[in-house]
Parts: sequence; C-alpha cells; structure tokens
Amino acid sequence: MKKLFILLLLMSARMYADQLSYISLQQAQTTVNFLKQNNIRQVILWCACCNNEKKQKLIIRDYKYAYTGYENYYTIKISGRLQDGSYFYNSVDLAYVWINYNNQAVCLGSFLNFPCDPCSQPFAWDTPYREDIIARPPINSYGNCDQQDGNGCSWGLQGTTAAHGIINAKISYINYTQNTIAFELKKCDNTPFNFEGNAMVVDNENVNFGPFKIEVGIFSKKLIIKDYKMTGNKYYMIFFEQKLTTCGATNYYDSVSPIIYVNY
Repeated sequence: MKKLFILLLLMSARMYADQLSYISLQQAQTTVNFLKQNNIRQVILWCACCNNEKKQKLIIRDYKYAYTGYENYYTIKISGRLQDGSYFYNSVDLAYVWINYNNQAVCLGSFLNFPCDPCSQPFAWDTPYREDIIARPPINSYGNCDQQDGNGCSWGLQGTTAAHGIINAKISYINYTQNTIAFELKKCDNTPFNFEGNAMVVDNENVNFGPFKIEVGIFSKKLIIKDYKMTGNKYYMIFFEQKLTTCGATNYYDSVSPIIYVNY
C-alpha cells in the first residue's frame, strides 16, 4: 500500500511537471503570434507546482516554435537574459510562464485558454519602476557640474558644445517592465542650446540608441530608449554633437561623453 501511494505521488508530480512543454502546431503558432502582437519582452519563469522553485524574470531576446521530433508535438523556445545576468536558451512549459497583464502575473498557458493547472493564482507583478536599481548619479538627479570624470557630467570641447564647459545628463526613470529608459540632457549653466545638434546613447556593449535631434533654443532634451538587456552592471555614454558653421563648412564636433552607471 505504501509503495502504491509513493507511485501515485510520483505520477502526480510528473503530471504537473510537464503540462504544456509539448503542444500542438496550432497552439505553438497561437503562442508565438500572441507574444509578437503584444510585444512581450519580459516574462517570469516559475513552476508553482514544483517544490522550492524560485521565480526568475527573463528578458526575452527571441522566441520561436520548433518541432519536438515526437509525433505531432511542438515546443516553444525562448532565448534571453535572466535577472542574474545569465544567458537563457531553452524550451519552456507554458503552464509555468507568467506574463504581465494589468500589473498581475498571469499564467500564459491559462491566458491562452490551453488546458493546464499552473498551481497558483495570479500574483502581483513587481512595479516596473524598481526602487532597487542603483544608478550613479541617482535616478532623476543630474551629476555635479564640477565633475570632469563622467558620472553624469562632461567637459565640452572649447567653443563647440556652447555650454562653455559642461553638458549634464541624468536618468529620469527606468521602466523595467517595458525595457524603457528616459535620459535627459541639458547644459550645466542652464542656458538654452544655441546650435543644432544630435545626441546618441551608447552602452558598454557598444549598442547605439538614437540619434536624437537637439533643437536650437531648448533648455533640455529627453532621450527615451528601449534596452532589452537590462541586467547586471552597465554604463551609458551620451555622445553629444553640435552643428557649427566654420568658414562656410558644416562640421560636427563630439564632446566628451557624460557617463551614467546603472546596477540592475
């Protein structure tokens, strides 16, 4: 009798462990179309039916469906970065993939009306404006204008940036759920930009965001980027170029870049 109980327990655990890892072609196509149409770029991986399983946020880089090689079953493969910075590429069980719906984490399989038991009710999705993200200078704070070594400030080249010294930058907000970062750029003497120019954000992996046009007469410029690798320690450099006319020729001069450091 005891052996029978253990066997039934193991069978029950196995039934829960693999629910929607093997799915039909129609289900696979429905899943990929849903992820694409709703621009899902972040999910939580969590097997609530498994003992001591921890929730892991995954920033999605790519996804696809693939044939399993068994009968007529397909699987969903996702690649991306986990919140600890490690690389992820694997097939997933849709019963244990959670998406953000109205700030609630809901089971993707259940949301798509695929038969499954995620072993948990929807739960609160972490606020996208995470308070544990550390930035230097701090979020929504400009760097000190007397700094010359980055940290949000930059000495401009003489006569080019029209700031007569320093270009200042800050992060206005980080929306972790939507992978959005808003930077703001201004002159340290708080006077308007008096030359047309461009700004470009470049991260420590040399990924370019922009360019963003700087209009004449504005006092500050917001640069909103989409960063799908918001993990680990990163820095962002804001390259600023102003368009000057010298001897009838149009030239762009690059200032030393303000640098903002972020620890996700």
